[in-house]
Amino acid sequence: MQPVPAARRYDTSAQTMTASSPSGGSQLDLQSAMRAVSAIAGEIRLEPLLLRLTQILLENAGATRGVLLLSERGEFVIRAALRVQDERLVVERNELELSHALASSVVRYCARTLESVVLENATRDNRFAQDPFVEQRNAKSIACVPLVHQSQLVGVLYLENDTATGAFHAARVERLEFLAGHAAVSLQNSRLYDELQAANDNLERRVQERTAELSKRNQDMRRVLDNVKQGLLTIDLEGRLAQEHSRVVDEWLGAFERGTLFSTYLARIDASFVQNFKLSFEQLLEGVMPEEVLIQQFPKALAHGPRRFQVSYEPIHVQGNLAGLLVVIDDVTEALRRARDEAEQKDVLTLCQHLSKDRSALLGFFDESAGMIEDLRQCSTVDAVMLRNLHTLKGNAAMYGFGTLAEACHAAEEAVSEDRFEASHLEAVAACFDVLRSSLSAIAGEDAGESVDVSRATLRGLAQELAAGLPASEGARAVERLLLEPIRPSLERLAKYARALAARMGKPEPRIELADGGLLVDSKRAAPLFASLVHLVRNAIDHGLETDAERAASGKQDPVLSFRASLEHGEVVITIEDDGRGVDWDRVRQRASARGLPGSSRNDLAAALFSDQFSTRDEATNISGRGVGLAAVQAEVKRMSGRVSVESELGRGTRFRLFLAADALGLAQGGRVRSLPPAA
Repeated sequence: MQPVPAARRYDTSAQTMTASSPSGGSQLDLQSAMRAVSAIAGEIRLEPLLLRLTQILLENAGATRGVLLLSERGEFVIRAALRVQDERLVVERNELELSHALASSVVRYCARTLESVVLENATRDNRFAQDPFVEQRNAKSIACVPLVHQSQLVGVLYLENDTATGAFHAARVERLEFLAGHAAVSLQNSRLYDELQAANDNLERRVQERTAELSKRNQDMRRVLDNVKQGLLTIDLEGRLAQEHSRVVDEWLGAFERGTLFSTYLARIDASFVQNFKLSFEQLLEGVMPEEVLIQQFPKALAHGPRRFQVSYEPIHVQGNLAGLLVVIDDVTEALRRARDEAEQKDVLTLCQHLSKDRSALLGFFDESAGMIEDLRQCSTVDAVMLRNLHTLKGNAAMYGFGTLAEACHAAEEAVSEDRFEASHLEAVAACFDVLRSSLSAIAGEDAGESVDVSRATLRGLAQELAAGLPASEGARAVERLLLEPIRPSLERLAKYARALAARMGKPEPRIELADGGLLVDSKRAAPLFASLVHLVRNAIDHGLETDAERAASGKQDPVLSFRASLEHGEVVITIEDDGRGVDWDRVRQRASARGLPGSSRNDLAAALFSDQFSTRDEATNISGRGVGLAAVQAEVKRMSGRVSVESELGRGTRFRLFLAADALGLAQGGRVRSLPPAA
């Protein structure tokens, strides 16, 4: 049943009413009407109002039955129905369809015209006599009054009197229409109240649901934070810590209060970390470089007592803007221990391999390194000698494959270059060496350096010569020569290291040219010199050797690296030569001038090249570029009263030559030069 909006008949805002019925009835009882209006207005809730309205209107109309219908979603729905039964009002159950519950055609007409309909005798009214309800119920008096508010139909009041015809006379109808206007206002207000109450209830429910949801999410997040094995912290742009964090942070680093500065929190734990963090955080806030680049500069290693932590950072953005950082902390103590154990086991395996293949050279490495370690233990300040020892020790440890020692030396060098050096860095170097030396003693014995490996054939040949009458003096010299070692294995060791280093750096493998001159040397005397020569090899590969593409562009073939030893005019000459980039003497001159060093001649430039902390590189690597290696070579050559020269042409290569007195390496005794012993 579709209600049709129409013009309002009564002003529902009227406070008084005087009217006459079409038949000229007397003035309404205003006092009674106002009491009814007051009763209608006194109820704001819809459901109680419906019954109250129906009751008041039914009583004021003199009806035996009243039905209140409301317009809901374009259709009329019975919301209240009352009947007078045994002089009492009884509420009817609204289970019947509309056409079976009342004269629906009358209701439709009233709704369409917005006019009251009064039937004195419904069965005799031609307009509605055919209505099924009128026919079945033999209805007598029927009245239908529209409830209109602001030109909109709110509902319809349907009244019956099944005991008499003409029950709804003009005065009653007029009173009903007056009360209906106020009823429409009350119904509308009640609807608005119910809608508001429903909205409030819905809002409250949604708030409760949202609160419960947030509470559950917080509980879930708390469970995650309590059980995750990573330290999770957040800091704002002022560097202050938020309250929420993972439980392990308290276990690892201690508790903190919300709003504490991250730097203050960690100051008691790792001052070096805090210093680097502050600098990196300031740069991040200044935004001088891309955010991801700046975050990469943050410190990553945190130490707390025996524990070691790895720290990473993730930016937190709000509406596209940086709002803070998520700090993720991992305990890597155990992982580092396992890695260290594995590295030490690898070092022991490497040590065993060298013992079986090159025992004397390995022992020479330990003898020479022991002296450098002792010097490092005595260091109280960073000086040129300490840096040379560190760099030489690192190079030789790398050449022999002792990774833990080489890495410890590199870490100490990095600490020096970053101005965060501490005595603990040298202690770590010494500890790594002590582990290696303990392994050597356990495998080879404490007096491993006092034994000499001599083949049976050599001993048999010497015995035969003695039996054949070899003079005692010659026999003594022959035995003494057994204590010497060929220089060739030392050169081969350098060549092998050069190949390995080139492969590691992605450089082409050099073709090795090696000539030893058949020389024998005293391994103990020669060990410090050959320990320093590793710097020449590292420079040749890192600085000198080009990539395949660079060599092809220059028209060069496969690279060549030469190692030669010879005896010239009573001097041992050791030459290391490459055919790589060569020295850029103009750049050397610029660097020398910047440091206030002479640079007018090639000799001046060569002297600058061998000076401490002089490098043509802008940045150091773990291979070279610190300006220490060549200075270490020159220092060792000078200690042996020798000299060193360098010849280089840009794009053609570099040749280093070391000149040493023969007896400095134990090559001469009694005026005779030692060479390889005769084959047995």
